[in-house]
Amino acid sequence: MSEFLDQPWMMTLTPLTTIASVSLTNRELQTKPELQLLLYCVRSSIDDGTAESIKRLLVEQDIDWTYLLKTARRQKVLPLLYHSLKNTCPDLVPQNILKQLRNYFQHLVVHNTFLTEKLLKLLTLLEKHGISAIPFKGAILAVSVYGNLGLRQFGDLDILVDHQDIPKVKELLLSQGYELQKDLGWEYHFVDKKSRICIDIHEGIVPDLFCLPLDFEYLRSHLQPLSLAGKTVSTILPEQMLLILCVQLGKDCCHWSVRLAQLCDVAELLRTHPQLDWRRVLAEAQKLGCERMLLLDLCLVRDLLGVTLPQIVLNKLQAQPLCQSLALQVRSRLFRDLEELPKLSEAQGFWAFFLSYNHRFYFSMRERLHHRVMYCLHWLKNSLLVMLMPNEADWALLSLPRVLAFLYYPIHIIRLLIKHGIQPIFRTYNEPHSL
Repeated sequence: MSEFLDQPWMMTLTPLTTIASVSLTNRELQTKPELQLLLYCVRSSIDDGTAESIKRLLVEQDIDWTYLLKTARRQKVLPLLYHSLKNTCPDLVPQNILKQLRNYFQHLVVHNTFLTEKLLKLLTLLEKHGISAIPFKGAILAVSVYGNLGLRQFGDLDILVDHQDIPKVKELLLSQGYELQKDLGWEYHFVDKKSRICIDIHEGIVPDLFCLPLDFEYLRSHLQPLSLAGKTVSTILPEQMLLILCVQLGKDCCHWSVRLAQLCDVAELLRTHPQLDWRRVLAEAQKLGCERMLLLDLCLVRDLLGVTLPQIVLNKLQAQPLCQSLALQVRSRLFRDLEELPKLSEAQGFWAFFLSYNHRFYFSMRERLHHRVMYCLHWLKNSLLVMLMPNEADWALLSLPRVLAFLYYPIHIIRLLIKHGIQPIFRTYNEPHSL
């Protein structure tokens, strides 16, 4: 057991592959004491009623601590679990468990502090070169929403920039010793060759197939100052931040990679900003076409984390029962075995990637026909590009000058039809692809 928490950085950055199978129904979610305890603990502030529920569970139930800690790790909420147990009833927790959690928390604070310093240096570098940037998630949420840099687990830095500045940012980071590992078209994944710190440069919050203009141009007019480690940075207003968190969660729902930590972000934001302008939030969500994603997330934090929602939101939820149905689907998969999760990544073949995406959930989650049509067109375009893309065999067959390179496309199709018939359509199953 001690080996589990002796590697704090592994807990942040390395997937776990030994979690016991916990593919739960909603009934099991309500009755499993470890999950009930976890849901009570994953909040930065514990009220008296919740504290009593935590104590009662610890006294009356035989808690499987190995299962609880591994589940909390997978859900990226270990710091919240430790914070709540330490402040509520440390005498009811086995001392070896509490010690391991404390050691993890202390290492996490050091790690997050290092990442925060790295973020500030990077923002200064971008500003020096005339590049405006908006940091979000990570340290920003830890400080502005949780009020404690150690209560939110994060392993990379997310920065939003104007799409026109992307070439300049790429050149700058490459000159500073960063390596571009992924280019997704809307997000660029850099790694510092020395520290191995990951930097995600965004020109959008979600892939283009979501048809949501949550980019730098939109968000630059919805900023506020935030004091971060003694320096002032610009960060996103809570109303827009709520939309961003809900949209990103909706994206992850499409391939069942949602973590409890994402719901905690929303719950903590709502608790930190009780005077949130809900009419503005709902109007903006309706304008952008992401109202259903917003309501889905709000339904989840209400049902799982006990967040009290205003009447205006409850009325919306009552008028859209589909959101409750979608939330039940997410809940039933939230605590599944990590090994059961689809491995959605750019290393997959196109068709494997396509089949692992939950298209039905996406269609149910989007309220506009236009967005559904654009989604279909996105996949159609990419499938055609993958199937018709020339390769080394075509180039070896015939050497053409650059001005005639377009002829490789019909050559590619003719060559494959002559050689294999229809089977090559599925040759791309193992070729790399990503959103």
